[in-house]
Amino acid sequence: MSATIATTIGAVTAPPTSSTSPPITQLLPLLQATLRASYSLLHLAMRAVFALTAPVYLLWPIILTLFSPITIIINILLDAVIFTPFSIIRSATAAMYPLYIFCAVACISGGVVGIFGRYAVAAILGAFARSRSYFKSQKPPPPSFSQTQRKRKRRSVRVQ
Repeated sequence: MSATIATTIGAVTAPPTSSTSPPITQLLPLLQATLRASYSLLHLAMRAVFALTAPVYLLWPIILTLFSPITIIINILLDAVIFTPFSIIRSATAAMYPLYIFCAVACISGGVVGIFGRYAVAAILGAFARSRSYFKSQKPPPPSFSQTQRKRKRRSVRVQ
């Protein structure tokens, strides 16, 4: 009896024998079962969708015939309100592009000439001026006491 206890205890405490197969092989059957189940569910769902939409395919020409006046009116309105003005504006801006570029270049070159002219005048005046007081801005004289303390007259408005 002690021999059987020793063998069962030894079997329990003995380390498990290592198998030569990698751990991924244990997950492979589970992955295959999952893929089969998802494929069957997808196949069942697609059949249900086709079964539910089959009446719509039979009624589709009737639906299109009923809605054709509405779609024609919407098409005409979109063409008149959105597409035609857009094409006119696009062609007008394409025709005015050279004028736009000419005016932009004129404004930029005028600004550059003006800035360099201001620096040239400042440099010439700085070279010929005898003192720097010419460049300082003159302050206006302070207001007199009577101007700052003068009160406004009150006028009443009579309603008749």
